[in-house]
Amino acid sequence: MKPLVPGTDKVESDFNPFAYLQEQGQADAETAKDIPKDIRGDVYWAETSQGHKVKVWTPSEDTRKKYPRTWSYFCHGFTFGTHCLPPLGYSPFSADAVKIILADEHKLLPGQPENGFSWDATHNEEKSSGNSGQNPNPERAQLKAFLNSEAISPGCVVTWEDKEGNIEHSALLKDFNQARGARTPGGTILNSKNGSKELNQLHLSGVSATYAKGNPPLTRFKFWTCCMALNKEQASSGGGCSIS
Repeated sequence: MKPLVPGTDKVESDFNPFAYLQEQGQADAETAKDIPKDIRGDVYWAETSQGHKVKVWTPSEDTRKKYPRTWSYFCHGFTFGTHCLPPLGYSPFSADAVKIILADEHKLLPGQPENGFSWDATHNEEKSSGNSGQNPNPERAQLKAFLNSEAISPGCVVTWEDKEGNIEHSALLKDFNQARGARTPGGTILNSKNGSKELNQLHLSGVSATYAKGNPPLTRFKFWTCCMALNKEQASSGGGCSIS
C-alpha cells in the first residue's frame, strides 16, 4: 500500500466507522455497547502498489492520541502495515478494499482448499484428539498437514470471511508453539486485533471460534503470503509499528 497524501482524495470528513457499523447492525455485541462518541476521522482513497484505489479510514489526531491502542485503527490497518505508515496512518475498510489489496499484493498459499478452511477444522481440536474410535475430520487433517508444510511461515496473512466471501477480519501469523511436537491450530499463534480490543497474541482456534460466532459469522479462513510492507521479523513481532 502507498502512503496517503494529506488533503488529497478525501471522500468524507468527521466519520466514526464503529458507530456506522453499529447503525448497520454489524458491530459485535461487545464493541457496540461501549463505542465512544468522540471518535472521529476521515475517509480517503488510498492506492495499492498496483495503483488500484481502495477506501480507508484515518483517525483524527485527537482520536489517535486518546485511543492509540484501541479505537484508532482496524485489524486490516495492522495486518497490512498501514496504520502507522507516515505521514498519515490509515486502516483499509473490510470486504472490497481487502480483496483488492490481496489481489494486488499477496498470493494465496498453496496446499489449502480454494475456498479456505472451515472453522470446523479447529473448534473441536482438543475434544476430538482422543477419540480414536471416531472417523477423523478430513478437513482438520488437511489443516494440520498444511500447518506442518513448508508453504507457511511467520508473517503470513490470515483472513476470515462470511458466507458471501466478504473478508471482515485479518491477522498475522506470529509463530508456532510446538510443545507437543507437530504444529496444531491450537498452537498456531497470531497477532490479531479483534474489533476495538488491543492487539494481542491469540491462537488460531480461538480467533476462528470468536469470529464464527460473530455478526455476520465468519466461518472460513485462508492463508496468504507475507505483507509487502513488513519483513517477516516485523510481521511476527507485532507489525513493526510502535503504538504508544
